[in-house]
Amino acid sequence: MPTTMTLETTRMEVINQKKKLRAEFLAKRDNVSLDKKRSWDASLFDRLINHPKFIEAESILCFVSFRNEPDTIPILIHILEQGKTLFVPRVVSRDEGMEIVEVDSLSQLQSGAYGILEPVNLESSTSTPDLVIVPGLIFTQSGYRIGYGGGFYDRFLAKHPESTTISLVYPFQLIDEMPIEDTDQLVDELIIAELH
Repeated sequence: MPTTMTLETTRMEVINQKKKLRAEFLAKRDNVSLDKKRSWDASLFDRLINHPKFIEAESILCFVSFRNEPDTIPILIHILEQGKTLFVPRVVSRDEGMEIVEVDSLSQLQSGAYGILEPVNLESSTSTPDLVIVPGLIFTQSGYRIGYGGGFYDRFLAKHPESTTISLVYPFQLIDEMPIEDTDQLVDELIIAELH
């Protein structure tokens, strides 16, 4: 039986390994050429909007892209044009996590926590979205992911296990294995970009 000290040491090792991986993959993402990114984004958009789970979903929670993440703005617009319910995340605090807010126009988004566009002056929702588009920095084929270290999506998904989850992934973001913690939530499916 591992001692508390051993468990805490192991947890710290996992946190440190994740921190190193984040730095490595942020640098890789920052070095992707604009042409390649545009091509990958177009591929992800086409593959997502034609995915059966996307087509079937009546309500979708989608992150608002930030910096060099896969571009979700065309996806958000498409969700609204299709008459689906669009939820976007809003950070409450690092401790309290995030909440979701229904929006019917991207004009309802303003720069919020961490400089990410999020809804302002709108009530949060207690709904469970049919589909959640989950951001991430690094993924395994089995659906484990490393985000940015806040645990916002892991905590949200733990409370909404009925939601189907999909992540949009650039090819270089895939690795064979990664350190995992008990709180890490698996993504149901990865959509991996291809060059157009």
